[in-house]
Amino acid sequence: MKNFFLATVLASAGCSKDESLGRQGAGGDTGDVAGGADDPVGDGGGGSGADTGTGIGEPDGFPSDPIGNSIDAAASVREWVSWSESLPLATDAIDYAGDLDVYAIALPRGTVGFVSARSTGADDLQLRLIAPSGTALGGSQVMPYYAAGSDPGIWVHSVGPAPVYVEVSSESSFQQRSEYQLHGIVVEGDDGEPNDTIAEASDRLGDGTAGFRSSVVGESSHIEFLGSMEAAGDVDSWAFNAPSTGLMGWSLWRVGSLLIQPSITLMDASGEEVAWSTEPYFYGSGTWFDDGGLLVPVSAGQRYTLSVVNERPAFGAGTLYVGVATMVASPASESEPNDDGTTADSLSLTDSTVHPGYRSGTIYGLLNAADTRDVFRLSTGMPGFVSVHVQAGTIGSGLVPTVTLLRDADGADVIGTAVANESGDAVLFDVEVAEPEVYVRVEAASRRSENHGNHYVVGFEMYPVPLHD
Repeated sequence: MKNFFLATVLASAGCSKDESLGRQGAGGDTGDVAGGADDPVGDGGGGSGADTGTGIGEPDGFPSDPIGNSIDAAASVREWVSWSESLPLATDAIDYAGDLDVYAIALPRGTVGFVSARSTGADDLQLRLIAPSGTALGGSQVMPYYAAGSDPGIWVHSVGPAPVYVEVSSESSFQQRSEYQLHGIVVEGDDGEPNDTIAEASDRLGDGTAGFRSSVVGESSHIEFLGSMEAAGDVDSWAFNAPSTGLMGWSLWRVGSLLIQPSITLMDASGEEVAWSTEPYFYGSGTWFDDGGLLVPVSAGQRYTLSVVNERPAFGAGTLYVGVATMVASPASESEPNDDGTTADSLSLTDSTVHPGYRSGTIYGLLNAADTRDVFRLSTGMPGFVSVHVQAGTIGSGLVPTVTLLRDADGADVIGTAVANESGDAVLFDVEVAEPEVYVRVEAASRRSENHGNHYVVGFEMYPVPLHD
């Protein structure tokens, strides 16, 4: 569903998804080198295997690019004290296939900055931050929840005085010269301490000292929070009141540093852990909804607390994290009892308004405590091909699911089945059905916690021809 083959087949068959959920990628290699308090430049060291960031050079026969393509030839930008959202740091273009534009930025130690690229041409851009040693510190291809469309943005927490380097390139196939603007701002603020516990997070929310801020790119639906590690083993906790009922997401922005490796845990009003992620960055398209940290069923007005820890021992400069919380969607929710075909939740698919023959639907549920199975009756209406996407691991659930497609309510006539992949999601692709209705059974193969945090989302799609490899 999320690849080029799908789009090609859908186009030839006259049907497709209504909206793209295409994966944007991890946004650059942040490296596996663990920086620490004894790493003065915060880049984890160069080493013989370090990415030098020197680029590929300008091919013969192409016009000269005024912006250098390596850190040795990096262009300068104006001093940080004059950075302003209204005035770009640089204006240039991706001039040819493989073009890299590299800029040097110098910020005092501990300064927090945000750097973004705005495409004014046809290319989708990507950013990479590079240390003076040439080590890649992190990258971005898209902002959380597409806050600026397909444009990238990345945060900097300077470990100065050495500069860092910003590399701008295209993530799409080169078609023609494509102009862009490079923007940078300096941001003040931090998490409100003390905030190590649920009670302290509640106090900070109540007295207004938590440190929440407006979206750096002006997205009004986003609640942004910014903090850093004050000491080894520091825990930062943030309290949220759910603005509505549905699926709420928590995701982290990309930060150009190897000193921070954040993991996040969400707790409900009773203090029970209900979601977890050791990869909380926004990656873009996932199994059904975007893969971006946590996506959790919430109830309007209920209190939830997010804790952030650094899996590395570093603290101070270079340990910045920046998060976003937002309501993502409000699909249908499963209704108990629905443990077998006779009590199954009914689900009708919605026709695409763009591509005839393509239909889809979404529902979410929980498999906590004694509830280990949910069954859905899917009205197909006509012969065709069905795919079922059960998302759990990539949205922070403790559930490891299996999914089974059945012809009958008794559950005896199995059409297809799938177990969870390495990401913790289970997907059935392109199962041919001829019946006017079929049954989908989602079960718990295992659970991190028996009583809490076993949520899932199921995406259904049906079409007249097979779509997947």
